[in-house]
Amino acid sequence: MTDRVILQREFSELMNGLHGSILKYAIDRAEHHQCEVYLCVNNKSHCDQILERIFEKKVVNKLKSNQVISVNGRKLSLYSPLTLNKSYLPEAVYLLMFPSPELLKSVEYQASLNPAHEIIVFTESDGHTEATDNWMSEHEVRMLGIEKTV
Repeated sequence: MTDRVILQREFSELMNGLHGSILKYAIDRAEHHQCEVYLCVNNKSHCDQILERIFEKKVVNKLKSNQVISVNGRKLSLYSPLTLNKSYLPEAVYLLMFPSPELLKSVEYQASLNPAHEIIVFTESDGHTEATDNWMSEHEVRMLGIEKTV
C-alpha cells in the first residue's frame, strides 16, 4: 500500500528552508524502505529555481541531464510527467515539488503499475491548490507537520 503525505504551507513559509527539510524527510523515508528517491517536477526545463534551493547549480545540471546522484547514501533522480510516462520504475519514494494535475496523474499512474512506498507532496496552500485538493479528495493523504525549533 502506498502512503501519501503532503506538506502544504503558505508560499512565504515554504521559502524559509523547507525545500531542504522535505528532501531530508524523503531521503529518511527511502532509507527506511531501502529504495531510491524520485524527485518529480512539472517540467525539467523550468525547475532550476526550485532545485537550486536544495542543490548547487552543478548538481542541478546533473539531475537535469538524467544523471543519478547520491544523497546520504540514497540514489536520487529527477522526473517530470514526460519522463514518468515513458518509464517503468521500481518501488521508490516519490517527492513531488509544487505538482500540477499532470504530474500528480503521472505519479499515480506509476504507482498503479508498481506500488510506490510513499508519495510526498510539497506545495503551497495560498494559491494554485486545486490539483492537490482534488488529489487529496481522491486518496487517503496524511498532512505533515513542521517541528518548530527555538
